[in-house]
Amino acid sequence: MFKFAFKVSHAAGSTVDPSNAAVAASSCTDCQTVAVAIQVVLVSGTTDTYTPTNVAIAYNQDCTDCVTLADAFQFVFGTGPRPAHLTAEGHKQLAQIRQEYEQLKHSGLPPDQLQARISELAQQVYDVFQNDLVPAGPPPQSSSDTATTTTAVTPTSTATTDTTTPSTTPTTTSSGSTPTTAAPTQATSPPTTTAG
Repeated sequence: MFKFAFKVSHAAGSTVDPSNAAVAASSCTDCQTVAVAIQVVLVSGTTDTYTPTNVAIAYNQDCTDCVTLADAFQFVFGTGPRPAHLTAEGHKQLAQIRQEYEQLKHSGLPPDQLQARISELAQQVYDVFQNDLVPAGPPPQSSSDTATTTTAVTPTSTATTDTTTPSTTPTTTSSGSTPTTAAPTQATSPPTTTAG
């Protein structure tokens, strides 16, 4: 099973507190369960408090030869005094990336290669918004009223592999940060195989 969620939202106000989560659960034999959640938040205006929440949970119960992988990527962009949107080229690139995520459902890739590809596509999402985000609305009144982009990047990944797990073994990872200019980094717990 492979579930993919992607959301772009706009926010404004003194407090911005977006939440993003990917949850994958397995209770099966010789199977693979993957959940990927990507959230992009475009914040305009002046914000005093950023409290983003990004969580990935991989959960195995009574599994034999199963792989469970959860990836959550959260990108928060400050756009300055005005809202922003993607260029036509940016929309085209984003549509292509989303299509490639959907194709991963049938890729048959082993866990380590799947994790690498998921992270690579998330980086491409970040790059699109970093390079193709433009201010919306009429031109600013002064040259100082141009859009700036600061970014909080909080990717989280959890992966578990069980050969035989008769008991419940939840794993939870979460992170959040205040927007600063930063390149995406991936916190990863790669799949490992346990001999039974």
